[in-house]
Amino acid sequence: MDAAPKTFYAKWSSANNYSVTYTLNDSTPAGHPATNPNTVTSYTVLDPNVTLAPATRTGYDFEGWYDNPGFSGAPITGFPTGDAADKHYYAKWSAAKSYTVQWHLNDSAPAGHPATNPNTVANYTVEDADITVNPATRTGYTFEGWYDNAGFTGTPVTALHTMDAENKQYYAKWSATPNSYPIHYVLNDGTPAGHPATNPAANLTSYTVLTNGSGNINLLPASRNGYTFEGWYDNAAFSGTPITAFSAMDAVAKTFYAKWSAANQYTVAYTLNDTTPTGHPATNPNTVTSYTVLDPNVTLAPATRTGYDFEGWYDNAALSGTPIAGFPASDAVNKHFYAKWSAPKNYTVQWNLNDGTPAGHPATNPNTVTSYAVTDADVAIQPATRTGYDFLGWYDNAGFTGTPVTNCTPWTQRISSTLRSGVRPRAIRCSGT
Repeated sequence: MDAAPKTFYAKWSSANNYSVTYTLNDSTPAGHPATNPNTVTSYTVLDPNVTLAPATRTGYDFEGWYDNPGFSGAPITGFPTGDAADKHYYAKWSAAKSYTVQWHLNDSAPAGHPATNPNTVANYTVEDADITVNPATRTGYTFEGWYDNAGFTGTPVTALHTMDAENKQYYAKWSATPNSYPIHYVLNDGTPAGHPATNPAANLTSYTVLTNGSGNINLLPASRNGYTFEGWYDNAAFSGTPITAFSAMDAVAKTFYAKWSAANQYTVAYTLNDTTPTGHPATNPNTVTSYTVLDPNVTLAPATRTGYDFEGWYDNAALSGTPIAGFPASDAVNKHFYAKWSAPKNYTVQWNLNDGTPAGHPATNPNTVTSYAVTDADVAIQPATRTGYDFLGWYDNAGFTGTPVTNCTPWTQRISSTLRSGVRPRAIRCSGT
């Protein structure tokens, strides 16, 4: 029997190692891995107590480490190493976070020119597919991109990457000045050649949406000598109705086509001014009573009137200015010409008594008319007398042919002539017995 006091000594292993395991729970949905900042994967009772740092996962809120996969109980923020037990922690995550997307169209200045945003995304999560950012539109302006800052620094944004996991603000950038749109005019004046049209200088050759206070732009009619303008059309076939104005907000290039009538007809009138005194009508050899700019130029032939000199055609009833000899068809206006006449012309009357042979037997002429005009009354011719001779008549020719002249009518335009005893003068129209 030992029957003696005993002393026993305990022997220990080195401090046991306990495992620390982390389940990040980031496999669903796939492609959204979490990051665990905790590096402690084992411990002993000799180690200091352990604080658990939160895991991170883009687009999600971390809701704690739990010591069971059912996330029952309270989140674990750490553990004392004196627990001396294996540890298993399960990360709990919120649903995917929603991030806002705001669009700034920057269309308030100038006022009245709103932009349209085709992008409808107002929020997103990391579980959404990447989003294409489509260009905005604004009538009359060029879109220069969406920027992620109000100063438009950097490069334009064309896509939103949902893994950015942050609120987004996009700012539309527009051209500094409104776009200029050309206005073309087709005058259609090539046929027939030589009759060009004129487009008023006031018709604009370009415009912007700010022109005329963004109101209507009026089209003034073109002009073409000798033609009537029938309107501006927006097509070469002249279909539809003529265009007199269009809105500056149309914001497209314009081409307008001039439509013309057939060549206009212009009247040509003649006033012969032959009513006073009556009974002395004039004759007009001119047959042109109308013309167009396509006709040849017109030469005016002189009118005729027995017993008067024609002194010209005038373009006014007062016969002021200079006579008109003709006019170019390009004048393209109605014409009215007025005949001007001289005073009635004077014609001489000479009497040849034929009493020189034999000498000493003079004849006496009772006729005293030495001149006349067509406005005078007819002249009765009295017989001459000569002692010892019979008067056989006045003749208008020295050969005494024809019949004697007994009455003369101042009618036709005449020259000075001689009446001879037994002679009919050619200066007046006379009737024989």
